[in-house]
Parts: sequence; structure tokens; C-alpha cells
Amino acid sequence: MMEYPQVKDNLTLIKDNIGNYIQFEGKGIVDGLNHPPCKNSLLKILGFGLNGELRLRRYRAKKGCYLPSHEYNQGFRLFTKKGFQKLSVY
Repeated sequence: MMEYPQVKDNLTLIKDNIGNYIQFEGKGIVDGLNHPPCKNSLLKILGFGLNGELRLRRYRAKKGCYLPSHEYNQGFRLFTKKGFQKLSVY
């Protein structure tokens, strides 16, 4: 588990970790990095879209989601596949 300050400063690192998992800090009232990590709070990195958005998929989700490029100013943590398997579901 590695923690980083902003998505926009670490795009090449995220490209190198396609297939691994990410947890975002968020920009609202609740700080996502203060909660203990679990499988439901992580997203699988699928790649980047045509408009620069980060394509993601939640645990056990059928459809993907994305993080638009104007939301890249938030912190995040990266998890390997091995680290993800050790986490609890909730």
C-alpha cells in the first residue's frame, strides 16, 4: 500500500499500475483515506479514456465508471493484486 498526494502528479505511476487497485481520498466531507481499506472501497484501474479520464471498476460491479480529469487533484493509495486479495469485503 503506497499513498500519494495527487492523481495529476502521478499519471505515469497510475499507467504503470493498470490492473491493480486504487483508493481515493475524495473531496467531500468524508476523507476516504482515513477509513481502513476493504474490497468495497477500492477500484480496479482499467486504463485511460480518449478524453483523459481514468477508467475504473468497483469490486463485483458489472459496469465500469470513470474519474474525470478535472477531479485529479485528490490523494490516493495504490494496492497490488496480492494486497487486494488479503483485504476483507467490508
